[in-house]
Amino acid sequence: MEYYSVKEIAELLSVNEETVRRWIRDEKLDAERGSGRQGSKVTSEALVKFLEENKGLMTTVAASTLGLSTSGVLGAAIGGVIGTLASPLAVGVIAGASWLSILKGKDKDKKTIKLELMEKEMELENLAMRLKNEIALKQNELVLVERQIMKLNEITNELNEVYMKSRDQD
Repeated sequence: MEYYSVKEIAELLSVNEETVRRWIRDEKLDAERGSGRQGSKVTSEALVKFLEENKGLMTTVAASTLGLSTSGVLGAAIGGVIGTLASPLAVGVIAGASWLSILKGKDKDKKTIKLELMEKEMELENLAMRLKNEIALKQNELVLVERQIMKLNEITNELNEVYMKSRDQD
């Protein structure tokens, strides 16, 4: 059975150590009290249970370290970036999942994998930002096209009025 310290959990979830201690105090996260200055220890099972109940807290690093599915994590990381740019998003998720499976196949220690996953997570966050910017640009283009359509409709209505008046005069 693997144990995690408060500090390790805080690093995995990118939160403050005091936040982890509060979860333990509030009995949201099961922990065993260590002797002396060791502090609380959390089993991997308890951490997995906590993360399954609080999916918004899961990071790709935590998911990989605990051997959980990362597809939902990657999707959540860039889940707001959908629509016209779904293909690049899918490529990013598939590439991330493939990258994780390659990592797991190699003999690397947890810290090395953790660092490499953090780098990959940053790359995915950058991709998400680029995709969000592209979506914003497409939305601006859409607004311009809608304005042009409104203007064309106005011109069409004016031409119809002129035509109807000329027809009435004949």
